[in-house]
Amino acid sequence: ASAKDVKLFLRRALGVFVTQAPNEPWATRRAHALQAMLMVRMTILGGVPGRSAYSGGIDRLTAGELGLRDSFRIAAQDAVNRRASALLWLEHDAIEHRELRSRWKALLACPRCFAYMISPGGALLLGASEWSLFHSKTRHTHPWSVDVEPELTVLAGCGKANQTCYNALYKTQGTFACMLSRHVLPLLLQWLKGSNRPIDHFWEFLAAKGYVVRVAYPNLFAMAVSGHSQVAARPLDDEKNTNYRYRLMHWDIQQYAYHKSRAAEGGKDAPQAVSEAGGAADPVSASLWGPWAQELLPDASANASSA
Repeated sequence: ASAKDVKLFLRRALGVFVTQAPNEPWATRRAHALQAMLMVRMTILGGVPGRSAYSGGIDRLTAGELGLRDSFRIAAQDAVNRRASALLWLEHDAIEHRELRSRWKALLACPRCFAYMISPGGALLLGASEWSLFHSKTRHTHPWSVDVEPELTVLAGCGKANQTCYNALYKTQGTFACMLSRHVLPLLLQWLKGSNRPIDHFWEFLAAKGYVVRVAYPNLFAMAVSGHSQVAARPLDDEKNTNYRYRLMHWDIQQYAYHKSRAAEGGKDAPQAVSEAGGAADPVSASLWGPWAQELLPDASANASSA
């Protein structure tokens, strides 16, 4: 795909920033910042609060998972109605890489990592919870570099940052930051009508249908995991396992916009925000990141007020 093709693809894509506080000023600022860095027009979607919309789970799905599926259905149908080239889905607790802008541009220029999104279509996960290692009986050191299956091996990256991608594995999960091309949106809507599985199990289904599903590596977004999931209980969601979870997912959290190291002491590792230029910037403002930041970093307000 040429640079012109990529630019046109992004211009026609629909970006969705998903939050249950869509009218808050911080949500607007956050969506605008993401739009500037990713070069995709962003809208704000008020996510369906599953625990309020449903009195309980249905079949194998919890109320939170049902709400997330409903939110995805709304966004996917909107993208289809607008004839968008793709749906870019970003949840409010996704934490972007400090070098997001430069790494995103490198990924766009990497034929293996993005050209397929234009044709024949598929999905690109900008971040993922890679549980393949956690669930693997053989305990591969790196599930994204499986020696016995060369097609799963991470290839040489693109650009000065060596940004690359790998094929999604059998336990690649998470929807906190992903892009689906127009080709697979009807399939997603069909799957949502007939399945009884969490939304991130769609990646497995999509790959089984013959579509390409790849994951940016390093992840361009990590996920805030300091508290219990609002969607469903997951392993290692408790506070004491937060750092282990980051290591397991290969998230060097200090390379992302929010990290917890020494924040309480206000040391040199105090949290930083990502500037719209894509690099380290000013001390973080809690008003930009929203209420979940208060949970992840209790001293965020203090940092913001002293900045």
